[in-house]
Amino acid sequence: MDLLNALILGIIQGLTEFIPVSSKGHLVIAQKLMQNFTEPPLLFDAVLHLGTAAVIIFYFRKRLKEIFTNARLVLMVVIATIPVAIAGYVFKHKIEDLFTNAQLTGVCFIIMGTVLYFADRQQNGVKSASETTWFDALLIGLAQVFALIPGISRSGSTISSGIFRGLDRKFAMEFSFLLSVPAILGAAGLKIKDALHDGAAQLNLLPFAAGFLAAAVIGYLTIKVLMNFLLKQRMYLFSIYLWIAGTLVLVLFR
Repeated sequence: MDLLNALILGIIQGLTEFIPVSSKGHLVIAQKLMQNFTEPPLLFDAVLHLGTAAVIIFYFRKRLKEIFTNARLVLMVVIATIPVAIAGYVFKHKIEDLFTNAQLTGVCFIIMGTVLYFADRQQNGVKSASETTWFDALLIGLAQVFALIPGISRSGSTISSGIFRGLDRKFAMEFSFLLSVPAILGAAGLKIKDALHDGAAQLNLLPFAAGFLAAAVIGYLTIKVLMNFLLKQRMYLFSIYLWIAGTLVLVLFR
């Protein structure tokens, strides 16, 4: 894979990780359209996600310090992370097979757009960090499991479920981002471990580095945009985009 394709994929990851449109789904489609994409797709996907995970850690560095001193919020994050950790481990190989199914990705785009549409129509909730229950956290964590399927947005599913549970929109988004750190690091760690076991040490590291940096830089610029869209209840714009994108994918890969 040349550097241009690596940069393009990194930019796609940075643009789509934080907005609720499924970065995995977009990477699946982009990789299929790139005829000279020769790197292990799941490994490259993991490296790109590490780039945006670094952005989250940097952007929320002050908040993360507060969390480590807040036992209740730490517990909420742990509870919400357990479902995706179990599902990711148990169904690992079945999930990997889904990354070859472009039509499934198109269908999931449309489903995700519909979920966002109804979430955006909900009134703003009032639950803060101190008012969010363990059951709220568990349901948000269960929603995150569906994001293992390409086309279902991790941020979209967790933010929407938080809104449906009555969380304040700003906290729903913040909690979603916090959940992404252990989810991304855990998944990326497993993929990289498997790749090294399969001899990925012989791969050209330059495209991976370029993709990582592109994802991190673009991701940092994108994260603030999402804040404004969510707080102004404009997620329906992402719904329209996903409905169009899903339809196009189904037509192109029928």
